[in-house]
Amino acid sequence: MIIIPTSEIKQPQFHGDSLGYTFMWNHHFLRGIFPNSVELAKSYFSSGLVDELTQKGLFPKTWITDYQNEQFGLIVEHELITPVLYATEWNFEMLRDAALMVLQIAQIAYDHGFNMIDCHKRNVLFSNNRPLYVDLGSFIPNESGSTGWKPYMSFLHSYYYLLSLWGSGASLLAKRMMAPSIELDDENYWLFKSPFFRHFPRLMGLFVSTQNSLCAIAVAGNKRAKEKGTAVYFLKYIIDRLKPSKSQRLHSIEKKVRKMKRRKSISTLPSETKERIDGFVNLITTFFPSANSLAFINNLREGYYAPVLNSSAISKIISIQENEDNSEIEYIEARKQSLPVCCCHYRLKNNTVLVRGQFPEKRFLSDIAYVPQFEKIIDFFNTSNSVGFTELYLEYAHEAIILGVNETNEPFVKMLQLRHKVLSVPLNAQGHSYGGFIVVYK
Repeated sequence: MIIIPTSEIKQPQFHGDSLGYTFMWNHHFLRGIFPNSVELAKSYFSSGLVDELTQKGLFPKTWITDYQNEQFGLIVEHELITPVLYATEWNFEMLRDAALMVLQIAQIAYDHGFNMIDCHKRNVLFSNNRPLYVDLGSFIPNESGSTGWKPYMSFLHSYYYLLSLWGSGASLLAKRMMAPSIELDDENYWLFKSPFFRHFPRLMGLFVSTQNSLCAIAVAGNKRAKEKGTAVYFLKYIIDRLKPSKSQRLHSIEKKVRKMKRRKSISTLPSETKERIDGFVNLITTFFPSANSLAFINNLREGYYAPVLNSSAISKIISIQENEDNSEIEYIEARKQSLPVCCCHYRLKNNTVLVRGQFPEKRFLSDIAYVPQFEKIIDFFNTSNSVGFTELYLEYAHEAIILGVNETNEPFVKMLQLRHKVLSVPLNAQGHSYGGFIVVYK
């Protein structure tokens, strides 16, 4: 038994979870369970729910600990997931995978006797390009006779509606709606999607209220339906048998989600030359032999990741893409190859959504950052602006940033040297075929 002093526990500023709350302690990610929720928490384990979710890679590895604290009746530990990737940094394919994962979890929970309170995007993180549901407090015992999934409408607001908009080409609107605590409600979605409802808003209101009512009646247990009167109880009898509520037929919406695609077609990235890749690996192993994390910024060519992971000490790669197509291409390829690459999509400057006080450059901070095609920036911008971009990219590196160039730009290097230690590594330097790089130390 290990006692955790209350003074060493940082309580979240806001939390509405009746189960408890999470906190970091001595590099362990823990969840304290309030005394009145201990039996519920233990039922997650005794029912086999947690085991099945973790075995299928849908939930972080979770176990009951022997830690104790006066606030809690039980403390469980979760596998730590880093870096934290928020929904505003997902691409379309990531949102779709998250939606499918949530639907799968809903069915598994139902099989173990549980329903869910919510399923919003803040409860999903990505680890090695696979979505994980991270909120243990979302699960509640299912009422006897309940045939619907309680957070079905929340699923529409957080996932389905956004995928529909995104797939229609409104990618910027969908991305903005991915921000925390913002949901795309029924009225706004249907006003955007349906010309018919725009002309007949009252019918839209009737459609939405009917959909909500069917879901609520399907979710209600037999006891609760009886308490609401004979008419409701009889209506529930009909609904349970005909299953008109889509919250009772998750397989049908799952099929729709699987078919969803972005209107713009996705091609592939051109392959990087073997000489360039070998040169970069040589550079890493020669100058940064102990580095274990690497951030790629706006990589425009494929082929780097497997050689870097296989031939250097690098064990974690973060790929930051401002272009949505490139982000999706890399995400799909990394999943296919099971590579430990964290793919994210967001604007590096002037368009980043602050989430819970954690800027991306803090969460994605790596030992080294690499901009493979930096010569495009030098060619497009003047020397001063190119230095400004370098300063921006340095925020993602502990040690140094590597700039991929074809030829050394003397004015650019001289301006950098006024503020940093700079190593210019031209082609075939020191007998190695590096491929042409500029190393800027922090």
